[in-house]
Amino acid sequence: MSPLKYDSWTMPPLTADELACLKKIENHSIHCELPDIHRKRLLELGYIRTFVFPRDGFALALTGLGLRRLSLEK
Repeated sequence: MSPLKYDSWTMPPLTADELACLKKIENHSIHCELPDIHRKRLLELGYIRTFVFPRDGFALALTGLGLRRLSLEK
């Protein structure tokens, strides 16, 4: 598993489970359940962000960087 090149910098490698989580968020961003370890790493890398709703709890969404990462994986 080698890092991907994007423009002038390198994206860190993701596990198959982390990639599956990104794809899951892409398809079902509202109230998507992810394992804590994957959610934390994807948040730290800037691939996803969290939205907090007063009544509904929270939702996850891909950032621009997360969308680019998925497009490079295809």
